[in-house]
Amino acid sequence: MCQRNNKHLIEITIKQEYSQDSANLEENNDPKANSEDSYNVPSPTFSTDNSELLSLWGCSKCGEEFYVMSDYTNHINKCNAQPSQEPKPPEEVTKKKFLCDICGKTALSNASLLVHKATHENVFPYKCDVCPYQGRTMDLLKVHKRSHLADKPFKCTQCPKATTTSSNLAKHMRHVHSTTRPFKCSYCEKAFSYQHDMKRHVKDIHLRQGTVECDICCKKFNTKNGCRAELKINNNRYNVTNTYQIGDVHPTDAHYDVYGNLFYVESGLNDKGYYFNANVIKFNTTAPQKIQGLPKDVSYSIAVDKNEKKVYFGTGKGIFEYNYENHYATPISSSTFKLDMIFVDKYSNKYVTEINDGVEELYLLDREMIKKFRFSTLEALNELTIDDENNFYYIKDGKLYVLKSSLSAPICIDNVSYDGMAQIAVHNSNVFIASDDLMYFHENDTGGVKIVDNAPENVTAIAFDNAGDFILGVRGKLLKYKKHECYIRKP
Repeated sequence: MCQRNNKHLIEITIKQEYSQDSANLEENNDPKANSEDSYNVPSPTFSTDNSELLSLWGCSKCGEEFYVMSDYTNHINKCNAQPSQEPKPPEEVTKKKFLCDICGKTALSNASLLVHKATHENVFPYKCDVCPYQGRTMDLLKVHKRSHLADKPFKCTQCPKATTTSSNLAKHMRHVHSTTRPFKCSYCEKAFSYQHDMKRHVKDIHLRQGTVECDICCKKFNTKNGCRAELKINNNRYNVTNTYQIGDVHPTDAHYDVYGNLFYVESGLNDKGYYFNANVIKFNTTAPQKIQGLPKDVSYSIAVDKNEKKVYFGTGKGIFEYNYENHYATPISSSTFKLDMIFVDKYSNKYVTEINDGVEELYLLDREMIKKFRFSTLEALNELTIDDENNFYYIKDGKLYVLKSSLSAPICIDNVSYDGMAQIAVHNSNVFIASDDLMYFHENDTGGVKIVDNAPENVTAIAFDNAGDFILGVRGKLLKYKKHECYIRKP
């Protein structure tokens, strides 16, 4: 015990001498007094509490303490050879930061801050001088302008594809030419080039489990794209369920009879000029058939009498009637009767148009198929139909008119596009016009016609069946649209 106390007294004496020497050096401004860093030797630290004799020597670098001087000396040699574990003080910020007061993001310049803050607003100051594009930054505008170049700068080495940016080219290479699919679905065997595609697949296919309800069939799908309507007209939704291929012709003047057979006129051009022939697609079939017995190339129009369940054809050689027993058309008027269009009203009265001196004239026929009465107010018309209330809808000089059965003068409804071929159809008090665009309006509407979104372009024919489904005619085909028919599943 005496030996240990004696050892401590010696170490205290050394401590006092060390402290006195340090004080003298500071008074004399001797640079060696601050030579710790020069020699990179950690200085000892001493406890000011004399009661703690076991903690006299402390390493200023790592903080470890010793009560034996030799242990402290050995330690500082090792500690000095090791890199410092102390956290480095943060570097001083030498550049001024500009803070966004909306999201807290910092920018290195006021100009960069202004560009960033534009992302929080609908500000697009950089306008393209070629198209209506507007960008938030000059860099975005420069990238956009490459889209107007005939020769795009970034070309694929494996196919003719060229892009306006290197990032788009990289996406193309990875998506089209690369066989690597590094992002694999954990639920199935599918793999993807991009992580976001894999995440969307997992979310839409594996996690939703039928959470999106179809507004057509009321069944549930995993994704909102599982079921969709191609056409929406008022509260009705329609999808294409069949396509009838009719050859390189334009369909027009289409009509369904009471049995579900679809009659239409095809128009085309041959070495003799324009021709018009009548065809039928019989119920539950898809192939069109020529109507036998009609004069070739001059069968211009069709009319369906739903009261008497008959079909009539207006031709350049008189009126013909369809025979359901032998599926032939037989003449019921003089062959010298050269008419253009034929119509039937709700009372089974027949109307025809005839061109005289270049003017299309409308006549009412009697039972013997003789012209009886001329409608002088309905001259020079282009297309016409008669609804179930005996209202006459017609196109004349690029405008749509109606002559109501209760009025003596026609009313102009709206302007419509007309390029020489169109059709008007009426269904459930809605009037439809297939004339390039597909348009419609309700008979009681006070406004103009509406254009049906997503309808095919250049439509020239429209016809409704008894169920309220319809066909649209475009060059080369007839598209059958069914109401409330789910795109994926049957209702």
